[in-house]
Amino acid sequence: MRPRGSGRGVVRLLWVVGLTVALVPLYAVTSVGSPGVCGDGTLDAGEQCDDGNTDSGDGCTSFCLTECSRASDCPSEPGWSCSVGGVCLAPGTCYVPCDCPQGWYCYYGTCMYDPELLVYCCNTPGCVPGRPCYDPAGVQESCSEDPNYHCDTACDCGPAHCCNDNKCVKDTEDPWRPGGQVVGRPCDQGTDPTYCFTDPSCHAGLSNYWDAGMLDSFLCEDAAGNVSSTCGGRRCFFSGDCDLGESCVDTGVFPSVLVGAFSSVDGGYCVSNAVAEILYGWPSGGTYPPCTQGCFSGMTCEAGWRPGDTAAIERVIGVCDSCGNSTCEFEYLETSANCPADCSCGDGSCDTSEVGTCPADCGVCDANGCTEQVMPTAWSTLSTCGDGVCQKTGIIPEDCVNCWLDCDAVTDTDGDGTPDGCDLCPSDPGKTDPGICGCGLADTDTDSDGVVDCNDNCVNQPNPGQEDFDLDGIGDACDPDIDGDEVPNSGDICPMTTLDDPPDGLKKNRFAANDAGLFVDADGTESGISVADTFGCDEDQIIDLMGLGNAHERFGITRSALLTFIDQWGG
Repeated sequence: MRPRGSGRGVVRLLWVVGLTVALVPLYAVTSVGSPGVCGDGTLDAGEQCDDGNTDSGDGCTSFCLTECSRASDCPSEPGWSCSVGGVCLAPGTCYVPCDCPQGWYCYYGTCMYDPELLVYCCNTPGCVPGRPCYDPAGVQESCSEDPNYHCDTACDCGPAHCCNDNKCVKDTEDPWRPGGQVVGRPCDQGTDPTYCFTDPSCHAGLSNYWDAGMLDSFLCEDAAGNVSSTCGGRRCFFSGDCDLGESCVDTGVFPSVLVGAFSSVDGGYCVSNAVAEILYGWPSGGTYPPCTQGCFSGMTCEAGWRPGDTAAIERVIGVCDSCGNSTCEFEYLETSANCPADCSCGDGSCDTSEVGTCPADCGVCDANGCTEQVMPTAWSTLSTCGDGVCQKTGIIPEDCVNCWLDCDAVTDTDGDGTPDGCDLCPSDPGKTDPGICGCGLADTDTDSDGVVDCNDNCVNQPNPGQEDFDLDGIGDACDPDIDGDEVPNSGDICPMTTLDDPPDGLKKNRFAANDAGLFVDADGTESGISVADTFGCDEDQIIDLMGLGNAHERFGITRSALLTFIDQWGG
């Protein structure tokens, strides 16, 4: 019965991707390697696909990312997934805000977190009723009312919501944000607090109550349930009210706007510049001019960005015309590349480009770091020593040796002799770095086949190629039934049998094995014989072993031939 396939034991897969919706990414997805030209028909570094055009909706987006409608459309390697935006995501990357956990946001392909302002995905569990959220297309909305969302106080809800019977309930009479759907017992103005005392939006609500002549009805509360008629917390009127690396954003406006020095706002949030840039369209520079243009001598300016590990992205503030003062200023991100007049070998400051070539500034560098603090490169490093954050990844990772200012050189949580500031697995006494299996799991290779146990489908039996014929997760080297036909290898004459649907051309009273291992004819009538009875062999293998004629190959094997095979091979 050869029409079924060109050989036995060969699995062939055909993936057909059918997409009807084309989405344009809101944010660039970062990649490693030198990018080519998307749409030139050549698969270059950083491209998942290249079909020779820049049209989306044909399986390959205009950004050369593979379109998908389900995870199986994407590579099968661990960690790949199908984005809610309809493109394949490499492990640890994102495409739109809703690819990230609730509260996080997507910053140029990486999920990040800003504790000052949590970012929510609409219509997804955990979206706080009344809080700003984003749909899969990146459009800003408000989290809808959710009767299953639990609250203890108004601080657990969005603005203009009270917490009644542990449910966030919209105050439809709120003068700032009127209307909406009531889910639960309605709010009683003047009795039920509808704002959070420490939330900046409390000030916006209070201002609107004042304007509406309803000040006597305004109430807010803190997370402990203490009720007040005034607001506390931190608010801002322009970015100068915020810390360095933050911007003042009015989240009460849809879409939100950056608050400038001459704007009037109640309830502005100080958020990281990354949030301001990605979610509210605020470009680098903001209220500070770039240090490289439009900047007067001595004026405060923006020197560049200093990405955080996952918490925030900080803006580095400098002083106009600082280059040329004969001091290589570490805190302004000056380097030998952007300020050779101040930064050069022998000036006492170790620029990244001088590591290994300028011992006068950098000392001797080895695996434990350099004897002198190394200066990061603007725009491309993940840390700056002295910023209070121990960032253990990047071009120049910080640890307790090269940056004891940020990294704890004393505490040793797991007692392995390596301080937490130098330990990438501070709670695992057996590891100081994640290795292959991650913290908490040893990178052991019990069978010495080159595959660590956490990834090995045969932990105790060498199987270096990880062959798994029946794809059951048990490698062939240790699988007692390699082909999964329920006939143990020890009694399986045909150990590489692939069971599938009976082939076309099968006749009545002529039999072939189906995907359940039962020999059936064209009408589905069972012969009473299974693959287990034929020692793991299907009809094609039996025909070959017995040297049966062409009729058996064309129309299926007879029941008498099956019984003869069982009798001959069973003896």
